[in-house]
Amino acid sequence: MSTNSPAFARRAFTQLTARGFDFLEAPVSLERRSAQLGTLTIMAAARRRRSSVTGACSRPWPQIYFLEAAGSAQLAKLVSNFFRPIVAIGSVAEALVLGTKGGVRPTVMYDILENSIADSRVLRNIGPRILAGDFSPIARARPAFKTSISPSSAVASTACRCR
Repeated sequence: MSTNSPAFARRAFTQLTARGFDFLEAPVSLERRSAQLGTLTIMAAARRRRSSVTGACSRPWPQIYFLEAAGSAQLAKLVSNFFRPIVAIGSVAEALVLGTKGGVRPTVMYDILENSIADSRVLRNIGPRILAGDFSPIARARPAFKTSISPSSAVASTACRCR
């Protein structure tokens, strides 16, 4: 349950199934709190049927997406990871700029966003940095495994192969 490139998952599938092993690719989406609550979203791709995948889980999960082709679960996870910062971080910045340009003080606009339907973890993490004038890049987490890669590089390399 880690994020790797779709190409890595396809190679692993080919090598393992050639030796008679079953292969289950199952990256997860969401965060630590979701894992603690058992509400992670799982993208699963396996050669076997859906029942064998759910049987491998120790308990039912609310969101399991069953995908067919090797590498497709990794691709779905990468696209999901790639989408979030572009849309969410950009939306926070745009909302604060729009409110400020319209005459709302930045701190008041942030408070309104935080106490409305716009509230999110991204808003709470990025908003105060923007208000403080801190536009430095957010530190990147180290990958847990040597095969882990950043979502943007994986999406870019996968897109090049899909032409």
